[in-house]
Amino acid sequence: ARRAFEVDPSGFGGSDGFGSKPAEQRRMPLPARTVVLTSDHLACVQAMESGMRSVALVHEDWDGDAYSRVDKAADVILDDLVGLSIHDFSTPGSFWLNPPP
Repeated sequence: ARRAFEVDPSGFGGSDGFGSKPAEQRRMPLPARTVVLTSDHLACVQAMESGMRSVALVHEDWDGDAYSRVDKAADVILDDLVGLSIHDFSTPGSFWLNPPP
């Protein structure tokens, strides 16, 4: 799935060119900057093995054993995404710098 996307980074810069950086070339997403949203244990394991972060969403069919398996593989488990935006999950982003309690 990662190969199906292409990142088009934009440059950044301060006033008078201080701290400016030209835009990078288009590329596939970097695993370390990729976040997987899932409710599947195997997807969490695959994300971890690929160097990606994973956010698991609680699934209504999980029992205690399923929750425990996902908890060991996911970076975080959430009940829902209420109050969060896609920008919160970008890395580094506010979610990773200031995780919810």
